Amino acid sequence: ACNAGSWIQTQFSDQIDETQMAHQRSFFWSNLIGDVSLLYFGLFGFAIILPLGLDVIYGKVPWYDFINLMAPIGAMSMAFPILGGLQAQVSIFSGAIQTVSDLTKS
Repeated sequence: ACNAGSWIQTQFSDQIDETQMAHQRSFFWSNLIGDVSLLYFGLFGFAIILPLGLDVIYGKVPWYDFINLMAPIGAMSMAFPILGGLQAQVSIFSGAIQTVSDLTKS
């Protein structure tokens, strides 16, 4: 009987391994880009919200000014994860294209 799976594994094991490694690298970098984008947003929010919140607690800034400033910051908070996710998707697709390019060259 013909065992096609074993034949494919012996003939194309190097290409399968390269494809798997390129796939893992692509996901690693794309997730890293998304995580770094979220980290930047967290630092951005922390740098603005903490001093403002402390000013409200100490009575230097009225609470309604704090709320009026938090609305645009909250709207901007959605842009960072969306842009980070978009960047991650672009990285995944470019990694896939690079993998195909590498496989066709070898």
